[in-house]
Amino acid sequence: MDVDACKRRCRILTALAVFVLFTAVPRQGGGFAFSNDYPLSYFEFFEEKPSVAGVIRKIGPRAEARIKPFFEKAGLPYPSRRLAFVVLKEEKKLEVWTRYDGNWVHVRTYDILAASGSRGPKRKKGDYQVPEGIYQIVSLNPASRFHLSMKINYPNAYDLQMARNEQRSNLGGDIFIHGKTRSHGCLAMGNKAIEELFVLVAKTRPRNVKVVIAPHDLRKSDPALNLPSQPSWLPDLYGVIGRELAKFRLSEDAPEDSFSENNSKMRMTANPEATVPKEPPVINQPKVQEMLVRQNSEDGKAADLQQETVHLQ
Repeated sequence: MDVDACKRRCRILTALAVFVLFTAVPRQGGGFAFSNDYPLSYFEFFEEKPSVAGVIRKIGPRAEARIKPFFEKAGLPYPSRRLAFVVLKEEKKLEVWTRYDGNWVHVRTYDILAASGSRGPKRKKGDYQVPEGIYQIVSLNPASRFHLSMKINYPNAYDLQMARNEQRSNLGGDIFIHGKTRSHGCLAMGNKAIEELFVLVAKTRPRNVKVVIAPHDLRKSDPALNLPSQPSWLPDLYGVIGRELAKFRLSEDAPEDSFSENNSKMRMTANPEATVPKEPPVINQPKVQEMLVRQNSEDGKAADLQQETVHLQ
């Protein structure tokens, strides 16, 4: 047996010993049972450097086997060249859309299993709010303690400008779409869902993935503008989000294909006073839209570079 093979065997035996030590718990009446709360990740067990490429090799085939049929059913090529995630906070949904032949086409919808906060944008660190606006995925984390995760570019240019106008600082950050079923200010999708989303983004490349986060479905009802301590710029922001959502129109006979791993509920407060208009709200704020588009373009280039130079090593 060569030295490398011996080292690999020793690492495997050590990993198994650690697994037994930390997961075996005494059982009433004698013997041991094993816990499902594993203390270490696969990469920590075997001392491998985590990478996006490694994740794609390990989980890509089974994740693609689940998601590709939705593209095939819609007659769409896979992988997509451009993607959009439409996040509806109150409805607890994440819609996946792909750009094809000049139009946005709906692929499928996932249930959001957990998030914190209520309607309204994120304004400071520690408020546990999910941001609202138009964002970009800027990095993929293959070694997340939430199975897998994808970071969005909060605060974006608009968030920073509004903070400067109000002389606010300490806006917070590190907002992720991730696995598992718990979250504080991020979006927990469950492990199977995040595997599919992670692979989709990796194959499409982060710079080509837009994330639109809305307080609720502004395609169906007006925004709530009676929030406690709401900022003066909130109508402008919701106008921008409403116009963006108008690009993503579900047909009336679209099948209900929402995917969820369990029945976990997200804590969100609803506004019973919202009305139902025929069209989404439109507020003439071209500078706001231009700012968001410019920032997302710049962040997309940075995300692409970051993925190539950091995660795909």
